Amino acid sequence: MSLIIDSQYFYGVDAYKILCQHSHVIIDIYENFQKMSFRNRCRIATASGEIDLSIPMVGGRNAARPMKESRIAYREDWQKKHWGTIVSAYNRSPWFEYSRPELESIYQKKEEFLLDWNMRLFDFTNRLLGIKPDIKFTKSYLSDYGGAGISDFRGRFRPSKKPSQGDLELPKYHQVFEERLGFLPGLSVIDLLFCEGPGAAGILIK
Repeated sequence: MSLIIDSQYFYGVDAYKILCQHSHVIIDIYENFQKMSFRNRCRIATASGEIDLSIPMVGGRNAARPMKESRIAYREDWQKKHWGTIVSAYNRSPWFEYSRPELESIYQKKEEFLLDWNMRLFDFTNRLLGIKPDIKFTKSYLSDYGGAGISDFRGRFRPSKKPSQGDLELPKYHQVFEERLGFLPGLSVIDLLFCEGPGAAGILIK
């Protein structure tokens, strides 16, 4: 069965738990950009607690346009800010240094469209996980994929809906600030990658 999902800025661990169960992934690029979503934000843990890194959009977050036409705004150096926050959060994690040069290079390049930025990070993540899903894009928007043999997870993962440990049998792993904050479910997949390295994929497919 194929999976259809929205494009996201570093999918969360909960989303990747589902992604790893499907060899065929369809990314909806014709749905309208949704404000307050993971399409332009990702969630990580810092010493002070969870934080959402949000990408500014041309026209503001309320701009109604298809995802494939949503443009990134560069009125501020958000890439430098996001990268600095990631380094501060994960420079003590056991596997961050192994992928730091490549990821830092990505954060130094500007993409005009949010979709292209998200796909660059999606490819980066998949390579680190060692998975190679067959990825396709929608050619138009459909509100319902019922009966098409497709699992529809569009809009399933939202910043406002914090997953619990029982949701989707989310994996537990050691986190950098776990002793201070406790285990935080539903963080970005980079949290899992930087904490578990080569073992991350095995944790996701348990």
